[in-house]
Amino acid sequence: MEKKNSDKTIKNVENGQKALSIFNSTLKTNLKISDRISNFELINSEILGDGLGIRLCYKEIKGQQLKKWEIGDEYLMNVSVYLYDKKMNSIPDCETNKDSVHSEILISEFNNFLLNIIESINEKGGEIILNPINPEIIDLGTPMITNYIVFDQNDQYKLTQLYLTSLKNNFLKFQTNVHLFSKTLPSEKKIFQNIWLGIANEGIRKKRKKINNFLNEFNNSI
Repeated sequence: MEKKNSDKTIKNVENGQKALSIFNSTLKTNLKISDRISNFELINSEILGDGLGIRLCYKEIKGQQLKKWEIGDEYLMNVSVYLYDKKMNSIPDCETNKDSVHSEILISEFNNFLLNIIESINEKGGEIILNPINPEIIDLGTPMITNYIVFDQNDQYKLTQLYLTSLKNNFLKFQTNVHLFSKTLPSEKKIFQNIWLGIANEGIRKKRKKINNFLNEFNNSI
C-alpha cells in the first residue's frame, strides 16, 4: 500500500493532515496522504465535527476503464470513508465480536444511512431503478452491512454503494458513487428498459469488484 500518490497535495493540506491524524489515532492505523489503496488515491480529508467525525475521500486513478465509452471523470469511482461516533459511547465492535453487525444500533444506523441517500436522490429528481429490499452482510475481515442503489438522473444511470461496520466505539461507513452509462434513446423507455437493466447489472458486478479490492486493502491497514 506504500505507493506514492500521483497528486502531491490534497485540498487544504494542513486540515487534511489533521483529519488523517485523528483517523489514525482513533483506529491505531498509519494511513498517509501519499498512500494508494488498490487503484484509489486520497484526494481530500476533513473534520466534520458535531459527532460526525472524519471523512476521507478517495478517487479511482485514471487508466482503468474497460469500455471505450467510459471516458471522463464521471466514470471514475469515488469512495468516501466516514469514521464517527455521533457522541455515543455504546457502539459495538464488529472486529472483536462479528455478531455485532446484526445489532439493533448498526441496523438502525444503516437504515438511516440508506434512507438519507434515497431522499437525496428523490429531492434531485432521480428515479430509483434498482435497490434490493434486504441488505447483505459481507465479511472482508470485518463484517459489514451493505446495499446498493442504481438510479436514473436526467437519463444518466448512476450507482451508489453503501457499507457500514463499527470499530473501537465508532461507526465506519463507506459510500461509493460512480456513473454507469447514459441512455441514448430515452424516448423508447419501455422497449429498452431491459437492455438498460442488463447494462446496469453488468456495471454493478464490475464496480463491486473494484470496491471489494479497495475494502480488502483498507481493512488490511486497520
